[in-house]
Amino acid sequence: MLSLYDYSSIAIKAIQELTEEVSSLKQKMKEMEKHIA
Repeated sequence: MLSLYDYSSIAIKAIQELTEEVSSLKQKMKEMEKHIA
């Protein structure tokens, strides 16, 4: 059975991965805006 600590560490890892994906998506959108403009 997972403890609260295990759940929090899993959640933190998931949030960090999501944040990285969002920042990379923002970079891609900036690049596309440069190409369009």
